[in-house]
Amino acid sequence: MIQSLHLRNFKCFEEQTFTFAPLTLLSGLNGMGKSSLLQALLLLRQSYHQRLLPDTGLALNGDLVNIGTARDALYENAEEDSIGFDLRWANGSASQWNFEYNREADILNLTASVVLNSASASVSPDIFDHSLLGDDFQYLHAERLGPRVSSEKSDFQVRQHRQLGTRGEYAIDFLATFGRQIKPLKGMLHPKAVSDDLFGQTEAWLGEVNPGTRLLFAELPGTDLISLRYSFGTGRSVSSDYRATNTGFGLTYTLPVLLAILAAKSGALLLFENPESHLHPKGQTEIEDQYILSEFSHNGKFSSGLGIAYLLDALALSLNSDPKWNESQIHLQTNGNAVTTYHASSPNHVRENADWIREQREKDDPWLKHGLPRNGRCPYLPPKRYYSEKLADFPTERYSDDRRGFKDRKKQLWLWHKEEQHWDVQFKPYGRGNYFRVTPDGRFLDQ
Repeated sequence: MIQSLHLRNFKCFEEQTFTFAPLTLLSGLNGMGKSSLLQALLLLRQSYHQRLLPDTGLALNGDLVNIGTARDALYENAEEDSIGFDLRWANGSASQWNFEYNREADILNLTASVVLNSASASVSPDIFDHSLLGDDFQYLHAERLGPRVSSEKSDFQVRQHRQLGTRGEYAIDFLATFGRQIKPLKGMLHPKAVSDDLFGQTEAWLGEVNPGTRLLFAELPGTDLISLRYSFGTGRSVSSDYRATNTGFGLTYTLPVLLAILAAKSGALLLFENPESHLHPKGQTEIEDQYILSEFSHNGKFSSGLGIAYLLDALALSLNSDPKWNESQIHLQTNGNAVTTYHASSPNHVRENADWIREQREKDDPWLKHGLPRNGRCPYLPPKRYYSEKLADFPTERYSDDRRGFKDRKKQLWLWHKEEQHWDVQFKPYGRGNYFRVTPDGRFLDQ
């Protein structure tokens, strides 16, 4: 596996080293370099398959990624007119590439390549057997293909190189071809699947997104197209089959992600952008639980219940709500497996996202559920002295339709005086004189 990647003068990075674990998560705000890190790896693969590496240069545009020209790739404040990538593998081999900057060029000439562990070669030869450059590799773009009436078949991409396509365009052909041949790794097997082959496992895992999912394929005679239809079983009954275009985005969008994971050999390299897209929260939770991603530990402290939907975009936010997690790089542990996550974000990440974090915390706030916001945007806000931290102590009723109000934990009746913009708070025995007035910000108008 890749141990580390160092970038020099590439896009938003002047000098930046990334270390990797068997599972590496990238999280953070938009425009902070998450995609740039993936693009650096993809450029090396793309250039190798265009026969520009190891001897000629770097292809900025191709099937995997389109950067533009050199001026789009160079770090804005670069002091040198060159771009460099340094790769180090877990087996100890390492290589450095430097490419010449030519403002309008889309192929950057190789100026130097150095091997760190041998004096006999310019680039360590074993790196070209790595999954980054070989067929034990899958990359799925964030903009994957949604449901289609039919999908392409490809002998070259699927049968010869076992590729799903960057947008999952060959996923259906892949499953139809290898569904009964490939056996997923034992750690990936679904406990309730009817078989341990790729087809049975894929159906079982899709069942976590939409229970009872069944897959049917049909080749279109005289064409290089294949169609996918879904049916759904409950008990012994099975529904009619439906076109993929009539079953929503979730199943079709999830299919290539599952196939990439289930078909992967040990040591394969999988790069996903937004793997959780179009997944229902229940499906996210089920997959998270099965893959044992619901509990993380860091420096002896646990954070539980992080759904897979939030791994890429909100993990840093969730963890940064505690100062212990406020680090630019976090090494996590899940069930004995190492996980590295990067906050591709600015130092004041939590402060910039304070509103978002507060909203997450207040989702189950009983005051909000009863239309009584705490944040000052609404006048229905009693003073803090009447708050209670126990759920049962919060108000559970409105007084009337024409006078908005409620009873607090002391059975005091709060009625909103719209004209004078304050609360009339009545206490037992209810009646004339047994009340006091409170402003929306909690100041008492009566001594």
